Amino acid sequence: MLRTQFGKAGLGLCAIAVPLLIASCSSGSSGTMVSQPPVSSAPLTSAAPAPSPTTLPPTPTPTPSPSPSPIVLLSPLTGLPEPTPKPVLVVKLDNTRNAQPHAGLGSADVVYIEEVEWGLTRIAAIFSSAIPNHIGPVRSARITDIELLAQYGSPAFAFSGAQQKLWPMLEAASFEDVSANKGGEGYSRDSNRRAPYNYFADGQVMLERAPKASFSTDIGFLFSEDTPLGGRPASKVTAEWPYSSVRFVYDPITGRYNVRLNGAPAKGEEIEGSQQASTVVIQYVKQTDSG
Repeated sequence: MLRTQFGKAGLGLCAIAVPLLIASCSSGSSGTMVSQPPVSSAPLTSAAPAPSPTTLPPTPTPTPSPSPSPIVLLSPLTGLPEPTPKPVLVVKLDNTRNAQPHAGLGSADVVYIEEVEWGLTRIAAIFSSAIPNHIGPVRSARITDIELLAQYGSPAFAFSGAQQKLWPMLEAASFEDVSANKGGEGYSRDSNRRAPYNYFADGQVMLERAPKASFSTDIGFLFSEDTPLGGRPASKVTAEWPYSSVRFVYDPITGRYNVRLNGAPAKGEEIEGSQQASTVVIQYVKQTDSG
């Protein structure tokens, strides 16, 4: 709140002394004349009237205009402040115990865990707000990625390969292909890990290879700190497949969920302890056999 204080002008008082003329007379004995001083017949001069004090009006102080509130732009993928939209990179990652610890996964805006063949799962990590230069282990694409990535427009998509029969559909998809099949630039092998869990991508190089990659845009996420209508607290939740599982356990200290993959804490190269998630969404979808 701004408070404007207006000053008040002081008033000055001026006093003018006016002299009084006093005449006196006295009486004497009989026969004695007392001479009196002659009385002037000149007219008396009246003193000029005192001027009335002048009150000046106070000078108004202009009221400052309120400053406009700054506009805070939010990421459509995280709901967090983001000054400008950024290009989107999707990286396909392994999700087995042998793939631990992941690299760069903690910087992802959105992480999808999707079922693949034999009851296993793979990860599709969406990066935009931050792009790590070491992400992995990178694995191959699946047919489910085509529909999943379409909502992001034409993101850059990094993956290690795909089944031969899947390539025609991948070629027709809308994403920018920066897979290893299109060139090895930005990919490397980690000599401290065994194949196929040793293949990593430089996210910055991936985006340099995809100058036409789509920027982050609204895909329908709504963000609020209020509990959704009909919602209830959930301290833990588990999703299971025949040969894979993921469990989220709420941590009241951090206000986030600790992640467990396949019965063990999800590890990250750049962090200590378990990977954590701020929001968990379990989506039930209809699946069909892709052949």
